[in-house]
Amino acid sequence: MVPNCLNQSKLFGKQAYRELNVVECARDGINSQTQLCIDKKFKVFPTWEINGKLILGVLSLKE
Repeated sequence: MVPNCLNQSKLFGKQAYRELNVVECARDGINSQTQLCIDKKFKVFPTWEINGKLILGVLSLKE
């Protein structure tokens, strides 16, 4: 997990973060889905896909 993703998980809390559909992009990450990340052209982490729209970076709970 890259540092920004780790920061994001801390903001949400472990229990809430487990409820998200998290895609691991790091080749050496657990359950990596690198090809999906390449296909979706994810370059910033975390990248959120919400209703088909990509939102880049760490978000607050309010956002």
